[in-house]
Amino acid sequence: MTGRRFAVGLAAISAFLAFASQADADVLELDCTYGGQIWIDMDRSTATLKFPDGLKTLPAQISATEIVWSRNDGGWGWDFSVDRTTGRINMDQTGPGGSHGHSDGTCEKGTTPLPATKF
Repeated sequence: MTGRRFAVGLAAISAFLAFASQADADVLELDCTYGGQIWIDMDRSTATLKFPDGLKTLPAQISATEIVWSRNDGGWGWDFSVDRTTGRINMDQTGPGGSHGHSDGTCEKGTTPLPATKF
């Protein structure tokens, strides 16, 4: 009986710690003229963006001056960077045959929380 209570208590503590770590995540919310809403998880070094095929979370390199991430899909690539000093966002697209374009815009600190997932 004692072992079962211990296991239940341990499970409850683990669930609480997992929830607490998500609630305390350091997420920078950006509203950008190019790219729309972007969420940067400073603790996990990821960027989450809305794409036509849904939310995508991608590894990011975060420094004091810049946030950089990439998406590769079926031979196409998109390289994103945000200058943390000026708020400029840049995107370069590559694909079969080389460069296919460059877009840029501005970002400001947003207020929209990262959409919750059900699972």
